[in-house]
Amino acid sequence: MCVTSQIGFANGGGQGKVVYLDTEGNFRPERIEQISQRFGLDEDETLENIVICRVFTHEEQMEVVKPIAALFSDPDQGPFRLLIVDSVIGFFENDFKHLI
Repeated sequence: MCVTSQIGFANGGGQGKVVYLDTEGNFRPERIEQISQRFGLDEDETLENIVICRVFTHEEQMEVVKPIAALFSDPDQGPFRLLIVDSVIGFFENDFKHLI
């Protein structure tokens, strides 16, 4: 989705940038490069259009929401079309399981 959201509107894509909120350290630039090649996109440009935000706690995850929202609403920064959160519940599940 990081790649296909950057494909032009004429070809069914979102023609925009992506924010990847990485809570598990799973982002793989080499995979993005492979998929970019498949779709005929420039690998470097595709990677440049992905903002990777690595967080390590649920507090950090919550703190980055407003700055990410600001990116999506700032026409000078975008257009941003997609936010991927990998994984949205992981920290909360681990940190608050004792409350359930």
